[in-house]
Amino acid sequence: MTIDVLKTFSQLRGKLATLNGRYQQAQIALAGNIQSRDKLKEDQTSLFTQQEVLQDAIANMKVLIDRLSLHTVKAIEGFVTQALRTIFYDRDYSFEIRTTDKRNTKYAEFYLKEGDNEFSLHNSLIAGGVLTVIGWLLQIYHLNKLKRSPIIFTDESLTAISAEYRPNFFQWVSKLAEIKGLMIVLVTHDNALMEYADRTYYVNMGVIKEVSQYAVSEAQ
Repeated sequence: MTIDVLKTFSQLRGKLATLNGRYQQAQIALAGNIQSRDKLKEDQTSLFTQQEVLQDAIANMKVLIDRLSLHTVKAIEGFVTQALRTIFYDRDYSFEIRTTDKRNTKYAEFYLKEGDNEFSLHNSLIAGGVLTVIGWLLQIYHLNKLKRSPIIFTDESLTAISAEYRPNFFQWVSKLAEIKGLMIVLVTHDNALMEYADRTYYVNMGVIKEVSQYAVSEAQ
């Protein structure tokens, strides 16, 4: 009887060790899943931000286009196309607006074209940086057309533009601001964008400092 008890106890200890091993494996797998989930959430947040900028731009432009002539629609297409080809210098992008009239209301759909390929701006195959630039261009055109404030605020969405195209983008923006008399204020946590600014300010706990007066490392 005593031998049976010891044998049973030994078997239980073996099962407990096996369960502990499985539990530790499950903990490791769970930690990996949590990390993947957090990364996915960050990517989703970035994508949602880009989509919101683009959707706001499209909504504003549709209101504007409803009151515009074909000549003005072509002007918008030309403005965006010229900017895209300047910024994305190695791509043959063009921008197209297609309008239809239904029940005395004008509807507009937006397309990005390259060669024989064309994509609706709702297509997920278009790179996030390209969508960001198009949305930004449409917003700029809308604000300029309506003679709104010459000070334009933009935010983190511009970080979606890849490092390869950033110099061209900001050079184009600087030239546009000079021609149109605009002031572009970029709010960002990405210090890599500081080199493109004429003036840079660092905000910490409500205190504003001009970074040119301090070491960049302090801003970081």
